[in-house]
Amino acid sequence: MDKKQPAECASPNPNLTILYEKTGLDLSEEDTDFLQMMNMFQIEGRYPDYLNTLHQTTKKSETQTIISQAKDLFQCLREKLPSN
Repeated sequence: MDKKQPAECASPNPNLTILYEKTGLDLSEEDTDFLQMMNMFQIEGRYPDYLNTLHQTTKKSETQTIISQAKDLFQCLREKLPSN
Protein backbone atom coordinates (compact mmCIF):
# COMPACT_ATOMS: atom_id res chain seq x y z
CA MET A 1 0.00 0.00 0.00
CA ASP A 2 1.34 3.41 -0.93
CA LYS A 3 1.90 5.81 1.92
CA LYS A 4 0.30 9.07 0.89
CA GLN A 5 0.02 12.38 2.57
CA PRO A 6 -3.32 12.93 4.38
CA ALA A 7 -4.42 15.58 1.86
CA GLU A 8 -4.00 13.09 -0.99
CA CYS A 9 -6.28 10.57 0.75
CA ALA A 10 -8.91 13.05 1.82
CA SER A 11 -12.12 13.28 -0.14
CA PRO A 12 -14.92 15.81 0.22
CA ASN A 13 -17.38 12.96 -0.39
CA PRO A 14 -15.87 9.88 1.25
CA ASN A 15 -17.10 6.56 -0.03
CA LEU A 16 -16.26 3.99 2.62
CA THR A 17 -16.16 1.13 0.12
CA ILE A 18 -13.60 2.93 -2.03
CA LEU A 19 -11.54 3.85 1.03
CA TYR A 20 -11.65 0.21 2.19
CA GLU A 21 -10.55 -1.05 -1.24
CA LYS A 22 -7.51 1.23 -1.06
CA THR A 23 -6.38 -0.45 2.17
CA GLY A 24 -5.81 -3.84 0.56
CA LEU A 25 -7.30 -5.56 3.63
CA ASP A 26 -9.57 -8.59 3.52
CA LEU A 27 -12.99 -8.19 5.11
CA SER A 28 -15.96 -10.49 5.10
CA GLU A 29 -18.80 -9.91 2.66
CA GLU A 30 -20.95 -8.95 5.65
CA ASP A 31 -18.45 -6.23 6.61
CA THR A 32 -18.17 -4.84 3.08
CA ASP A 33 -21.98 -4.79 2.82
CA PHE A 34 -22.04 -2.89 6.11
CA LEU A 35 -19.58 -0.33 4.72
CA GLN A 36 -21.85 0.19 1.71
CA MET A 37 -24.82 0.71 4.01
CA MET A 38 -22.81 3.14 6.16
CA ASN A 39 -22.31 5.39 3.13
CA MET A 40 -25.92 6.43 3.72
CA PHE A 41 -24.74 8.14 6.92
CA GLN A 42 -21.91 10.07 5.26
CA ILE A 43 -24.03 13.19 5.07
CA GLU A 44 -22.16 15.89 6.95
CA GLY A 45 -21.72 18.83 4.60
CA ARG A 46 -23.22 17.02 1.61
CA TYR A 47 -26.92 16.82 2.21
CA PRO A 48 -27.97 18.91 5.22
CA ASP A 49 -31.68 18.47 4.40
CA TYR A 50 -31.25 14.69 4.34
CA LEU A 51 -30.34 14.65 8.04
CA ASN A 52 -33.94 15.40 9.04
CA THR A 53 -35.22 12.58 6.80
CA LEU A 54 -32.69 10.21 8.32
CA HIS A 55 -33.83 11.10 11.82
CA GLN A 56 -37.42 10.34 10.85
CA THR A 57 -36.71 6.99 9.18
CA THR A 58 -34.13 5.45 11.52
CA LYS A 59 -35.42 3.99 14.76
CA LYS A 60 -33.40 4.15 17.98
CA SER A 61 -32.97 0.37 18.08
CA GLU A 62 -31.66 0.36 14.50
CA THR A 63 -29.27 3.18 15.36
CA GLN A 64 -27.95 1.27 18.38
CA THR A 65 -27.38 -1.83 16.24
CA ILE A 66 -25.57 0.20 13.58
CA ILE A 67 -23.36 1.87 16.20
CA SER A 68 -22.50 -1.52 17.69
CA GLN A 69 -21.64 -2.95 14.25
CA ALA A 70 -19.55 0.13 13.46
CA LYS A 71 -17.58 -0.30 16.69
CA ASP A 72 -16.99 -3.98 15.91
CA LEU A 73 -15.82 -3.18 12.38
CA PHE A 74 -13.59 -0.37 13.65
CA GLN A 75 -11.93 -2.80 16.07
CA CYS A 76 -11.51 -5.37 13.27
CA LEU A 77 -9.87 -2.76 11.03
CA ARG A 78 -7.56 -1.60 13.83
CA GLU A 79 -6.39 -5.18 14.31
CA LYS A 80 -5.78 -5.69 10.59
CA LEU A 81 -3.97 -2.44 9.88
CA PRO A 82 -0.20 -2.50 10.30
CA SER A 83 1.10 -0.66 13.37
CA ASN A 84 3.32 2.36 12.93
